[in-house]
Amino acid sequence: MSLDNVKKVIDFHRCSGLPAISLLGGEPTIHPEFPRIVDMCVEAGLSIRLFTGGVVPGPAKDRLRSLPEHCLSIIVNISAKEHCRSAREYEATVETLRDLASCAAVGYTLFTMDVDPDWLTALVLETGCRRSIRLGLAMPGPTDATCLLPPSRYRDTAKWILRLASSCDAHDIGMGFDCGFTMCMFTPEELGKLAYLGCKTRFICRPIIDVGTDLSAWSCFATSTLDRTHLAQYGQREDLVRFFTDRRRAYRQFGVHDRCHTCKHKRRGICDGGCLAYVVRSFSGVHKHVTDRKPPAATTDLGGRTEESTHRTSN
Repeated sequence: MSLDNVKKVIDFHRCSGLPAISLLGGEPTIHPEFPRIVDMCVEAGLSIRLFTGGVVPGPAKDRLRSLPEHCLSIIVNISAKEHCRSAREYEATVETLRDLASCAAVGYTLFTMDVDPDWLTALVLETGCRRSIRLGLAMPGPTDATCLLPPSRYRDTAKWILRLASSCDAHDIGMGFDCGFTMCMFTPEELGKLAYLGCKTRFICRPIIDVGTDLSAWSCFATSTLDRTHLAQYGQREDLVRFFTDRRRAYRQFGVHDRCHTCKHKRRGICDGGCLAYVVRSFSGVHKHVTDRKPPAATTDLGGRTEESTHRTSN
């Protein structure tokens, strides 16, 4: 993203009354002007939420270190050592957690239950980072559905999450959900235990609003090929949220399971039925765990769209 477009995004945030800006990618810290982008955000009075894979260049890390803690929050998305491309990648990510410990927390995306959940709590304690873990589920990407956690495995996933929650509680570490989780992953008793252990559960999914290098905007990465618009057409963020909410309304009657459309929790608005990317892709036959679906009549212009695009949020 050019610095001119960065300024437009910053101005959009200020017009929207937003106190913070999220920087993500790709890997945002490899942008050649990353330190300058940080300066522009701080000068505009915006706090920074940084999402990084953890392999952060020296100049970017130095600039981040210089920021007051109240101006910066970092999620370091880490993979277990055996799932990294190299041992060096894992070591660099752990090093970033340690070097930026006062502002950094662990993010982990679940796609397998082969990893011992105690590894995550041990990592927090070892690096001295913020005592918090942000947990996500591996969702289908806009063009690649290979690395995901299918809903058929959600019950097994719930048992793994309960183990992690217990480990977090034992070490006074907070844990919270990203989007895409479903209430029916857990029994009522398990939901009660998560609440008792202080886990911040989340079963509602709303437009996040990602902005690309050319100022195109989409609801979230997983549904970025469904439809897009342009930042210049909107005065503030809530206008974009309304646009994407309206565009997805008909799809929202469904969920990742066939039973979702009759679920009382969905009807009451306390669970959205999981990631919308599964629903959209099921109409084009990409995911067969949902059977015999046809695109909703109200959005037939969107149903089955499978245009290929690898464009994503910004470096």
